[in-house]
Amino acid sequence: MATSPAQDIHNYLLVQGYGVSGVDLFYHKRPGDKDGIVIRSTGGFDPDTTLLKSESCSRPTVQIHARGKKYGYDDIYETLSEIADFLDQSHEITINSKRYISIMKMSEILDLGEDTSEKPELSINFVLEVDI
Repeated sequence: MATSPAQDIHNYLLVQGYGVSGVDLFYHKRPGDKDGIVIRSTGGFDPDTTLLKSESCSRPTVQIHARGKKYGYDDIYETLSEIADFLDQSHEITINSKRYISIMKMSEILDLGEDTSEKPELSINFVLEVDI
């Protein structure tokens, strides 16, 4: 069964101990007013067939969106920063039988403000290089 890049990154973070699925770590959609991290597939770029390496790769992108507890900006920023640094240093890994050559930050953490319940929301995007 094919899995989305968001599901792959979700599963990878679970295995590495970055949350509990359905409690504070989700993919595609976070239910209701739950706090935590949600990973979404966000499209990607044309496959790269001109790498200096002898392989070609697809380049999907994912967004990691974080919502913290009310007035909990510092805590959710620290959590997202740890996840971002961990993923950005992940190279040559296999997730759901797919070889991920690299996972690279596309930006720094973006402050999206607060939701209507005064909970901080942050986001960061990644481009993935997947062996095809």
